[in-house]
Parts: sequence; C-alpha cells; structure tokens
Amino acid sequence: KPQRTHSDVMTLFILYVWLVVPFAIRFGMTFNNLSAWFGYSTMFFGVYASISEASKERRRNMLAMTSGLFAVFAVIWSGCLLYYAATAGCLDVGAGGSVFGVQDGYLWAGVHYNSTGMIALCLCMMSLLACSCAKNPLLKAVCVIPAAMSAVVVVLTQSRTSRYALLLALAIGTFDLLRRALAARGQGIATAAALLSAVIIIAGGYEVSKLATEAALEHYAARQEECEIQEPTEEVQTENEPDAQIPAEPQMIEDISAGGTMSVRPGIDSTFSDRTTIWKNVLKFWREEPKMMLIGNGVGHTGSKIVEGTIHEESGAVAVHNTYLQWAADFGLIGFALEAVFLVIALRQALHAFFAKERERSALVLIMTVAAALAVGMMESTTLGAMTPINLVFMFSLAQLAGMSRESVSR
Repeated sequence: KPQRTHSDVMTLFILYVWLVVPFAIRFGMTFNNLSAWFGYSTMFFGVYASISEASKERRRNMLAMTSGLFAVFAVIWSGCLLYYAATAGCLDVGAGGSVFGVQDGYLWAGVHYNSTGMIALCLCMMSLLACSCAKNPLLKAVCVIPAAMSAVVVVLTQSRTSRYALLLALAIGTFDLLRRALAARGQGIATAAALLSAVIIIAGGYEVSKLATEAALEHYAARQEECEIQEPTEEVQTENEPDAQIPAEPQMIEDISAGGTMSVRPGIDSTFSDRTTIWKNVLKFWREEPKMMLIGNGVGHTGSKIVEGTIHEESGAVAVHNTYLQWAADFGLIGFALEAVFLVIALRQALHAFFAKERERSALVLIMTVAAALAVGMMESTTLGAMTPINLVFMFSLAQLAGMSRESVSR
C-alpha cells in the first residue's frame, strides 16, 4: 500500500547517490568502491530503511531474535577468550601474526585488540538488549551472563576507547533507571541522585578496569614464569662450551609499562596514541588541497596522504581514528553534510522514542548502544565504517528507535 517516504530514508538515498556516482566517475569500479557501495547499501537500506519502515510486530520479533542470537554468540566467543585469558595462552590463527588469546599483555580475537574490544562492546550491548526483550525473569537473568562476560573481555583487551564507551553507556542506563525510580521523591532529588550514580559508575569503573588490568598482567607474567620453569631446556654443544644450555624463549608477553596500560612509545603522546598528529595532518592536507576538502579523497585514498610524521609512516597509510573526520576526508564536506543531516533526524527520532510516555522496554538499551557507538567514533574510524560490527549495531539500534518514534506519532 502507498506510504510516504520519511526524511531520514530520503536523506540516506541522496547520500548513497553521492557515494556512488561521483566516486565511480573519479576512481572507477575499484575493489574499495565496490566494497563500500555494497556495505553502505546494506547498512542504509537493508538494515536502517527496512527495519525503521517495518511494522511494530515485525520490529519486535527482529529485535528479540537478533539480540538473542548475539547473546548466544557472546557466550561462545567471550567464553573462548576468557579461557585463554585464564590460561594466558593463545591460538595462532594465521601467518600474519594475529592470534586468538593473550599476546603482549593484550587480549586479541584474530584482529587487533582495539577491534576485539569494539566487538566485545557490541556483544555486551546486544546481550543487554536480549535481556530487555525477555519477559521471563529467569531468561532475563540468563541474558545478563553474556553481557557480563563481554564486559570483562572489553576490560581485558585494554582497548581504552571501548572501555570508556562501555562506561558511558552504563552511566546513561544507571542515570535513567535511578531517575525514574526516585521520581516520586521529587524531580530535583531524583536527578541529583541519578547524576551522582552516573559519575560513580564512570569513576569507579575506570578504577576497577585499571585494577583488573594490573591483576591480569600479573597473572600473565606468573603463567609465563611457570611455562619457562616447566619448559625443558635443550643441550646445545659448541666448540668453546660443550655443556652450555640455552633456555627456552618466552612464549607469551613482553614487558608492559606499570599501571596496566599500553606501553608508551617514545615521541608519541600517551593520551591519544599519536591520534592528534593524524588529525593535524588531515587539517594540513585540507589547507594544501581545499578542493579535496569539499569533494573528498575517496575510500582507501586518505590514509596515504596523512601518514607523514606518524608511527605508521613505514606502512604508508593510516586510519584517521575519528569516524567523523574520516567520513569528511573520504567523502568530502558534501558527504559529511548529508551524513550529518541523517544523524540529526535519526537522533531526534531516537530521543522522541526514548522520552515517549509509553516507552518500549528496549528503548533505554538502544539509546545506550547509540551513545556507546557515537563515543567510539570519537577515537576510531569504525562507527560509520560500512560493514564494521559497531556500525551494524549502531544502524540497527537507530532503525529500531526510528520505528518506535513513527509508531508513537501514528498513534
């Protein structure tokens, strides 16, 4: 039956045309272009448009089924990582150096520990969504288990971006729940108590994460010593020292700086891991090439233009490590303006669904997920990165909230 096209979906269509037509003319049918076009068509239309335009019953069923499947996967995936964290071991998954388990004091899942942390963040939030969708109290309690396991993985990866995003999401959830619970005592008292609890969640969570990291590093070191003691030494005879013995090489971790955080490399700011240099390089490139600031460099072409003076200079390319700056660099201010229009519309709908009088049970966790994804975008390029896990969860959550908003307006 005929129905009007909503402004957010129309904006996505115009944005997609901008991503395809001019960049196809400029760069042709390259792998980077084809991959991006497929990924964004899936995110924009296969996920966001189809879910936001779906009926209430279909959306709820999809939410329950998808979050439940994520929770099941979280148990398996997080369980395997926690096993390797407990044993301080790892499983080689390729010749490129990626491992599944502990390496250099960090927890990896076949990808960089930062990416591992972001995947764990997604699984944690989706498991909480499964908890909010469950009607049976026992099933709700069961869904908390994968959420807790994934949260522990976030901490053990030592991905600071994922940690802070998780703490922000939990603080938002705590603030809302406590504010509503204490509303009968007065709006001022409820807001003050809720705000204090949110601050405690962030500050306390930071300290707990720090202590957990220190304990994990001590555990890894102790396990390494045990392995070295138990490892039989090989007797190697030489001309000068026929009875010399060569001890087995350490198999696990390298020395990590005190305090349980990433080692500080010389010449790099310890707070943002050289991100400030990358961001300055983007601005410098725009000053030198103002035209590219407007039309963008294209997918896969930005990294080589901003790598000078960074720790990634030898590799020849670098990610911007800020999803909004990355988007502007790749697709220009034209693409960034269209994306900003979509985000404003989508976030307005999300807040409308969140503050609705008859709010759906899952709205709070969906808002927490959106906030966590936006926070990740401040330090990583993955939130709007087409088919990345964090972008998938982000667009899924926005679409669900958009559907809730439209449903409340139609009533």
